[in-house]
Amino acid sequence: MFLYIIKRIGGAIVVLWAVITITFGLMHAIPGGPFTEEKKLPPAVLANIEERYHLNDPLLTQYGDYLKHAAVLDLGPGSLTLAIKEKHCEASKMAYFFVNFFFFFLSNV
Repeated sequence: MFLYIIKRIGGAIVVLWAVITITFGLMHAIPGGPFTEEKKLPPAVLANIEERYHLNDPLLTQYGDYLKHAAVLDLGPGSLTLAIKEKHCEASKMAYFFVNFFFFFLSNV
Protein backbone atom coordinates (compact mmCIF):
# COMPACT_ATOMS: atom_id res chain seq x y z
CA MET A 1 0.00 0.00 0.00
CA PHE A 2 2.84 2.37 0.88
CA LEU A 3 4.53 1.71 -2.44
CA TYR A 4 1.25 2.42 -4.26
CA ILE A 5 0.93 5.81 -2.52
CA ILE A 6 4.53 6.70 -3.34
CA LYS A 7 3.94 5.81 -7.00
CA ARG A 8 0.80 7.93 -7.11
CA ILE A 9 2.55 10.93 -5.53
CA GLY A 10 5.51 10.52 -7.91
CA GLY A 11 3.15 10.35 -10.88
CA ALA A 12 1.32 13.46 -9.70
CA ILE A 13 4.61 15.34 -9.42
CA VAL A 14 5.60 14.32 -12.96
CA VAL A 15 2.21 15.40 -14.35
CA LEU A 16 2.38 18.70 -12.47
CA TRP A 17 5.89 19.35 -13.80
CA ALA A 18 4.70 18.57 -17.35
CA VAL A 19 1.74 20.96 -17.05
CA ILE A 20 3.97 23.73 -15.66
CA THR A 21 6.53 23.20 -18.44
CA ILE A 22 3.91 23.16 -21.21
CA THR A 23 2.25 26.28 -19.80
CA PHE A 24 5.59 28.09 -19.61
CA GLY A 25 6.43 27.08 -23.18
CA LEU A 26 3.06 28.15 -24.57
CA MET A 27 3.21 31.52 -22.82
CA HIS A 28 6.61 32.20 -24.34
CA ALA A 29 5.50 31.02 -27.80
CA ILE A 30 2.82 33.71 -28.01
CA PRO A 31 4.02 36.75 -29.98
CA GLY A 32 4.43 39.98 -28.08
CA GLY A 33 4.70 40.39 -24.37
CA PRO A 34 2.49 41.09 -21.40
CA PHE A 35 3.08 44.85 -21.61
CA THR A 36 3.12 45.46 -25.37
CA GLU A 37 -0.57 45.18 -26.26
CA GLU A 38 -2.42 47.55 -23.92
CA LYS A 39 -0.85 50.87 -24.85
CA LYS A 40 2.35 52.13 -26.38
CA LEU A 41 4.92 52.57 -23.62
CA PRO A 42 8.10 54.62 -23.91
CA PRO A 43 11.16 52.40 -24.39
CA ALA A 44 12.66 53.43 -21.02
CA VAL A 45 9.47 52.49 -19.16
CA LEU A 46 9.21 49.19 -21.03
CA ALA A 47 12.86 48.40 -20.21
CA ASN A 48 12.21 49.12 -16.50
CA ILE A 49 9.14 46.87 -16.48
CA GLU A 50 11.03 44.06 -18.22
CA GLU A 51 13.84 44.40 -15.69
CA ARG A 52 11.39 44.37 -12.78
CA TYR A 53 9.68 41.17 -13.97
CA HIS A 54 12.92 39.56 -15.27
CA LEU A 55 11.59 39.37 -18.83
CA ASN A 56 15.01 40.21 -20.25
CA ASP A 57 16.69 37.25 -18.53
CA PRO A 58 17.62 34.16 -20.59
CA LEU A 59 14.79 31.68 -21.10
CA LEU A 60 16.36 28.98 -18.91
CA THR A 61 16.78 31.47 -16.06
CA GLN A 62 13.14 32.50 -16.39
CA TYR A 63 12.10 28.83 -16.39
CA GLY A 64 14.17 28.13 -13.27
CA ASP A 65 12.63 31.11 -11.48
CA TYR A 66 9.18 29.99 -12.62
CA LEU A 67 9.74 26.50 -11.19
CA LYS A 68 11.14 27.85 -7.92
CA HIS A 69 8.16 30.16 -7.42
CA ALA A 70 5.67 27.42 -8.36
CA ALA A 71 7.32 24.99 -5.92
CA VAL A 72 6.61 27.31 -2.99
CA LEU A 73 3.19 28.34 -4.39
CA ASP A 74 4.36 31.93 -4.92
CA LEU A 75 2.23 32.85 -7.91
CA GLY A 76 2.98 36.57 -7.73
CA PRO A 77 1.00 39.44 -6.39
CA GLY A 78 -2.76 39.09 -6.70
CA SER A 79 -5.14 41.92 -7.36
CA LEU A 80 -6.44 41.78 -3.79
CA THR A 81 -3.01 42.07 -2.18
CA LEU A 82 -2.03 44.84 -4.61
CA ALA A 83 -5.15 46.79 -3.67
CA ILE A 84 -4.27 46.51 -0.01
CA LYS A 85 -0.64 47.46 -0.48
CA GLU A 86 -1.24 50.36 -2.85
CA LYS A 87 -4.45 51.92 -1.59
CA HIS A 88 -4.43 50.95 2.09
CA CYS A 89 -8.19 51.10 1.96
CA GLU A 90 -10.11 49.85 4.97
CA ALA A 91 -12.68 48.12 2.79
CA SER A 92 -9.91 46.21 1.02
CA LYS A 93 -8.45 45.13 4.35
CA MET A 94 -11.85 43.85 5.46
CA ALA A 95 -12.37 42.01 2.17
CA TYR A 96 -8.94 40.43 2.56
CA PHE A 97 -9.81 39.36 6.10
CA PHE A 98 -13.13 37.80 5.08
CA VAL A 99 -11.62 35.97 2.10
CA ASN A 100 -8.89 34.49 4.31
CA PHE A 101 -11.43 33.66 7.02
CA PHE A 102 -13.64 31.91 4.45
CA PHE A 103 -10.77 29.84 3.03
CA PHE A 104 -9.61 28.96 6.54
CA PHE A 105 -13.02 27.48 7.28
CA LEU A 106 -13.11 25.60 3.98
CA SER A 107 -9.73 24.02 4.68
CA ASN A 108 -10.87 22.83 8.12
CA VAL A 109 -14.16 21.26 7.00
